[in-house]
Order: sequence, then C-alpha cells, then structure tokens
Amino acid sequence: GKMDITAGASSTWSTTAGTLTIDSAGALVIDTDGTDNISIGTEAVAKTITIGNDASTKVDINALAIELDSAAAMTLSSVGAIGMDTVGTAAINIGTQAVAKTITVGNDASAKVDVNALIIELDSAGTIVGNSVGAMTLTAGAASTWSTSAGQLTIDAAADTLLLDAA
Repeated sequence: GKMDITAGASSTWSTTAGTLTIDSAGALVIDTDGTDNISIGTEAVAKTITIGNDASTKVDINALAIELDSAAAMTLSSVGAIGMDTVGTAAINIGTQAVAKTITVGNDASAKVDVNALIIELDSAGTIVGNSVGAMTLTAGAASTWSTSAGQLTIDAAADTLLLDAA
C-alpha cells in the first residue's frame, strides 16, 4: 500500500550504521517546495558522489546556469564524441582567466586538430611557434602579406633549394 511521511519541522532520516537505500519501482522524485536548495553530499569530508551508472541511458542536467567546480583536476571523458556548443552566437570560452597557463588541444599522437571558421585569429604577446615533422603548407585564396613590424624576415631552406614562384 501507500506510505506518506510528513513532518511539521526540519527532520533527519539517518542510520547509525550501514547504508540507507531509497529505491523505487517507478520514478524517484526528490524536490523542495518553492526555491529552497536541494543539497547532496555537502558534509565537509572526502567522499565520492556518484550519479548514474555505466549502464544508465542518460544523465540529464537542466538549469538556468550550471557550474562545475573542482579543487583538484577535472576530467571530462567519453567513449564517443564530445560536443560543446552554445545556442546562437554566444562565445565558447576556454582558458580565458587572466593568469599564465598552458592550454593544450590534442596530443602528439592525435590524428588531426581541425580548426574551421570564417576567420581564424592567432594573437600572442610573445612568440608564435609552428613546428612540423612533415611538410608545412600555407595557402591563401587572395592577396596575402607576410611581414614583420621590426627586424628581419628569415626564410631558410637549410637542406634544399628555396623556390619563390609568382606565377
């Protein structure tokens, strides 16, 4: 049959030892009335908080804002593709905090890092370094400029001939 537990004031449901399991044959709904918070795992001790299972179909999180904070490393991993996007023209910002850090995209063993956009802009307060174990190609479909604002521009074909073609 049906069971309702109602209290007229703040209440605690706990065990003095062992696990407290809440299980449902149907949907399990946890909510508060109005705008009161729902807090899970808030005791200030080291613990693992698990949501879902490897066999779960989906973990769906919806809110006006979602914030993920970690005092240590944070890993986002997937067996399939990972998609990150915004609705409309809102920016996608990675590593924008104004502190010195390394932002790594890809790995030496990655097959390809593919960057596509109407405009690609690389800005540096220091040096921009491009290295390739294989060939490097820079191709443009319109008039182009390669210049320095100070100092010399050096092109070195150390192991072969330098070819300049104005065809």
